[in-house]
Amino acid sequence: MLQSEMLKALHLKDRKLKERDPGDRGYRSVSELNIPSALIEPFFGDNPMEAKRAHDNKGDLAFAIANAAKNFLNSGE
Repeated sequence: MLQSEMLKALHLKDRKLKERDPGDRGYRSVSELNIPSALIEPFFGDNPMEAKRAHDNKGDLAFAIANAAKNFLNSGE
């Protein structure tokens, strides 16, 4: 849900989800919580074209994240 919504908002190619291993950056942020969570990195900040695209579409990105969260909560998962 979240991945597809963000891709549509930023008009990006799907690079697939990346599983994190213990010790990886961000692993503890989402694995030690007892609530649904996601660590999102919708673009590479060191890529000027992607950073500009994210800036130009930040409202769409925010809406996409909120919409994915709403859909998840309504799904009962």
